[in-house]
Amino acid sequence: MAPTRECIVVPRQVLDGLLTSLHIKLDHSSTYQLKSVVHRYFFALDMDKAIETVSNGCHQCAALQKIPHKLNVQSTGDPPETIGSAFAADVMKRERQLILVVREYVTSYTAARLITDERQETLRESLLCLCVELCPLDGPFAVVRTDPAPGFQALVNDELLRRHRITIEVGRFKNKNKNPVADKAIQELEDEILRQDPNTRCISPLSLTLAIARLNSRIRNRGLSAREMWTQRDQFSNNQIPLTDQSLIQRQYELQKSNHRYSEITKAPSGALPESPHLEVGDLVYLYNDRNKTCARDRYLVVSTDNSWCNIRKFVGSQLRNTSYRVKRSDCYKVPSLLNTLRQQDTYSYDNSISSDEDDNTGKPQSPPKPPDIPNVISIPHLQELEPELFENEPSDLGLPIGENELQHEPDDQVNTDVIRRSTRERHPPKFLQDNYLLS
Repeated sequence: MAPTRECIVVPRQVLDGLLTSLHIKLDHSSTYQLKSVVHRYFFALDMDKAIETVSNGCHQCAALQKIPHKLNVQSTGDPPETIGSAFAADVMKRERQLILVVREYVTSYTAARLITDERQETLRESLLCLCVELCPLDGPFAVVRTDPAPGFQALVNDELLRRHRITIEVGRFKNKNKNPVADKAIQELEDEILRQDPNTRCISPLSLTLAIARLNSRIRNRGLSAREMWTQRDQFSNNQIPLTDQSLIQRQYELQKSNHRYSEITKAPSGALPESPHLEVGDLVYLYNDRNKTCARDRYLVVSTDNSWCNIRKFVGSQLRNTSYRVKRSDCYKVPSLLNTLRQQDTYSYDNSISSDEDDNTGKPQSPPKPPDIPNVISIPHLQELEPELFENEPSDLGLPIGENELQHEPDDQVNTDVIRRSTRERHPPKFLQDNYLLS
């Protein structure tokens, strides 16, 4: 509905620079907003395509871009060999209280303990108190998977934990689903605390113990509770249940694999697979999962690549952090460079021109182009065309004989106007220097 007006025609050579300056001047407006403004006052060929290229190449707009959910291919790691050899641990924060929660992988048997802080010494002591009775005394080390919190990272090669056959495995920092077993345990424990007392605030050690006991008595998808699978006894009559560890492990693994298809459909109804961009060392990338409601995505620099994985480092302002993160290529997206796009277009047009010339001149050798001629104005004149300079006090002709070694200048019939020379003027020598006066 805008009124009709005359538009300024913009050449292709300056179109991208003009659109970039307008995009910045309008505070990084969207593609639609930039089109609406530009079409009012300017006209150029392929205007819409150039606007999309400029908008897609803006790093600030890429950090705030809303991207639809893509299909995340679900996967399951290898199941543990025995019960009690794999655990997951995390810290639950509730009502200014800290609760360390530990869950066994196969049976989902859960234990928890109130802690005062998240320091290395406190976490080490609490993990030993919760896991020593659950881990085997001999055999492989019990692996406890945690998130990359500073307190857990300091316990990776802790000597006291290794002495009790416990080792810490830290999940990938940029993996949103790095510790799903512990996250599920915290969610279920929160529900049990609310069922116990909906209006509860701070929880006491006794209330926490009762909530954990109720959580372990809930019937799971395999028809048994975590307490029954761990003790292999009926929780009501305490009679022995005929079970084998391998049957529980195999049944859990099959249920996890069968649930992948439904989980993928729920999280990405469109079913669109994520693109795996071509990344090289030195590229600037963003992560899909870094976007939230309060801040934009961080910018990362690719420092190395390894098949479907790459290592990136974060940019904070103008500083490059030292910590390297290992992520999948499909979790990254690269902002297209406007300079590379222009180079590709120039290369394409240059290749087309060369191919057309080769088709026209098939079989003819290509010689280098002839250099341009030097203008006559700046060329050096020949020595034969130079005339001797005559000064006012110097006679023009003394009537002396010409020597053999002296040059004789013959008058030219035609004056070369291209030679740089002094301006000609009529000369009037004195009478005693004239020819008639000398002969008389």
